[in-house]
Amino acid sequence: MEKTKFKISNFKHKYVIEAFKNNNVCGSLEFEILNNTKKLFIDDEFNKIKIVDEVIDKNPFIYLSYIVVNHKFQGQGVANELMNKFDKIVTNNEKIDNVLLFACPFVYEKTKLLPLDLLVKFYEKFGFNEIYNEPE
Repeated sequence: MEKTKFKISNFKHKYVIEAFKNNNVCGSLEFEILNNTKKLFIDDEFNKIKIVDEVIDKNPFIYLSYIVVNHKFQGQGVANELMNKFDKIVTNNEKIDNVLLFACPFVYEKTKLLPLDLLVKFYEKFGFNEIYNEPE
């Protein structure tokens, strides 16, 4: 099997890492570098994450927008490879202290839906901590 190749594209403060096997896009990961971390809190009444306008950290942080793997390449470690590539970018940037993501399973075209508990475990492998899990 051919080794996975990567292409990183930059659109202002957004970045996309694309993974290719046999010259086919097999997955992608998008992230943004944002400034002025805002305080997050969970509203007890509505059980939703709210953003407060109070700035708690002026250092930039990364928002991991999405990671998706083409259904033909699922189960081949593509998501792990994309996260490893992402991790190298983050750890090589001294100005980044925090990475934020909202893990939400979704179906895109023929991709398989990954249950939320497995999705959380996947991100925990890369050092993420769960701060809130909205009950179904």
